[in-house]
Amino acid sequence: MAALVLSTTVQAQSSSRSGRANTAQTPAEPKSGVRFVICSAKNAKVKSPLWYKVSEEEAKTVTISARTATPRIKPMNGKVDFYESNPIPPTADKKSGSDKSAKEEKWVEPKVVFSVDTSKAASKAFCIVMPETETKVDTIMLSESDFPKQGVHLINLSSRNVKIAISEKGDFSDSKITMLKGGNLKGVSDSNKWSLKGASHGDTLAFQISYEGVKEERKKDAKGRTVTDAKGKPVKMKVKSDISLRRSKFVVSERQSQISILVDDPARDGVKMLSVQLAE
Repeated sequence: MAALVLSTTVQAQSSSRSGRANTAQTPAEPKSGVRFVICSAKNAKVKSPLWYKVSEEEAKTVTISARTATPRIKPMNGKVDFYESNPIPPTADKKSGSDKSAKEEKWVEPKVVFSVDTSKAASKAFCIVMPETETKVDTIMLSESDFPKQGVHLINLSSRNVKIAISEKGDFSDSKITMLKGGNLKGVSDSNKWSLKGASHGDTLAFQISYEGVKEERKKDAKGRTVTDAKGKPVKMKVKSDISLRRSKFVVSERQSQISILVDDPARDGVKMLSVQLAE
């Protein structure tokens, strides 16, 4: 399925109180924590890179982007604060013989670009980040266990009702249709989430996604003839119709969750499909 891919190019530049990068002994990625990915129909971004604290004595950088989720970040005190620069103060210059260097005395802690509340997050969670600006964001926190590997998942965050049809034969003669309700723009529930179950690695299935929309048609009279105006031009009328968004195939992978997120498309009166990958 044209998979929605939670995406983030990340690599941590680790910094301790020495103020220097510490790449020689980079600790292993946490086994629990929160992954972050951007979801924006406008292709909006956040500042990059961002800094976050690993502890009170160490910080790292991370780039949050679309399509691929970041490595897991361990929250501190029930939240993850993202800073514009290194939030760890430099230590004293031992060679100076003073307790504090001039540089340390002038150091000012950088401001928090944005903060994400993780107090109710699962031990393994991922966070959809929806930027309004580089520093103002909305977020949706989800549990990784609801989007297991070897799975294909669809989340409808648009204002439109969406239909997904699945066909094992490929011609949709055996079509199985599921309706995902629209309007829940900042949350995920059983009414706007769909997951493929029972598939195995390498399985290929055809799918078709459509949404409730409006299209223009020529107005017809009782005899089926096109109605024209005084200048002889066809009269158009708007009618409700299912609008096709995507028709293709997806391949099930045992190494990652494939997530497609549907959002309102600001460029047109319709729905846009974004892809995210959640790999272990």
